[in-house]
Amino acid sequence: MLTLGLLTGVLALLYFTVSGLTGAHVAAAAAVAVAVEPLHRWLRRASGRILYGGRADPETVHARLGARLAATSEPAEILAAVADAAAEATRAAYVRAELGAPGEPLKVAERGTPAPLGVSVPLRFQDEVLGVLGLSGGDVRALAPLASHAGAALAAAHRAAALQRSRTLLVTAREEERRRFSRDLHDGLGAFLAGIGFTVDAAGNALKADPERARGLLTQIRTQVAEAGAGVRRLVRGLRPPELAQLGLAGAVEHTAATLGAGGVEIEVTAGDVSGLPAAVEVTAYLVAREALTNAVRHGGPRRCAVRLGRTTDGFELSVRDDGSGLAPEAVPGVGLTSMRERVEELDGKLTIDAAPGGGTVVAAWIPL
Repeated sequence: MLTLGLLTGVLALLYFTVSGLTGAHVAAAAAVAVAVEPLHRWLRRASGRILYGGRADPETVHARLGARLAATSEPAEILAAVADAAAEATRAAYVRAELGAPGEPLKVAERGTPAPLGVSVPLRFQDEVLGVLGLSGGDVRALAPLASHAGAALAAAHRAAALQRSRTLLVTAREEERRRFSRDLHDGLGAFLAGIGFTVDAAGNALKADPERARGLLTQIRTQVAEAGAGVRRLVRGLRPPELAQLGLAGAVEHTAATLGAGGVEIEVTAGDVSGLPAAVEVTAYLVAREALTNAVRHGGPRRCAVRLGRTTDGFELSVRDDGSGLAPEAVPGVGLTSMRERVEELDGKLTIDAAPGGGTVVAAWIPL
């Protein structure tokens, strides 16, 4: 409104000045028509300095931000657009926009010379915290509406960046496992087979000249073959628990329950429909059940444990409940609990560990199918 008021006043003054000097209304109108656009731009900047103390007009900043967000779907570009808009709107010396959890952001965009952050606001969308936008100084009043304006685009960027991170971790883990498997084959099984080959050659050469030595070498070959077989079994166990291949999911959990319950703990296993599950779900469910039972028996001192597993309408569900001492409130999750949670979350599932009514602990996992 200030810009329009000033523009109207200046154009009216220009019109009457030109018409008064020349006496020609047509010339005055032409002068006004030529001067409208440059005057509007100049007055808009001037009114912005008057109203916002040197900061950009928020409507202009939001319009530019909206245009940039509409033109890209790359997480880094979206975050860069938000950082640029924040720098433009606040005139801060340093702006830092982070997408992801504090301490381990998925993406970071910085503007200006790094300096201690004086103020920050969370980047949210539908009550979900997506990251944080921080400033070293400047006017912070424009931050909250700016973060809100970019919320939907930031949510899409957060999901895309998280997916990219997950893919990177998956590829890294796969290649690390391939390298381990290749090393084990080359240094373990490969060396055993090469040794067996040399021993066979030696036994063949000694068969006629020294039968007694040949028999000793054949005994050695038998020992080497047994060791090679043990090496193969170790490799197979590293790829997939053999209990699953031999007994199936329900049978493998029951076998684990029987082993752990030998010390006097009563463990009941109730299995629903577990046929046709994806291999990843089977392995995760078995390892989570085994770890939960092991933790309960070793640390909870229970008399009874109950394991339930089976399909639901939209996924697979597993629970392990015990009547032991439960988790201490100040307990810090160890490697086992962290590993269970990570395995379930890798399959887009959810794992909870809660106190059971009446005492004990309930470990529950849900995995979508």
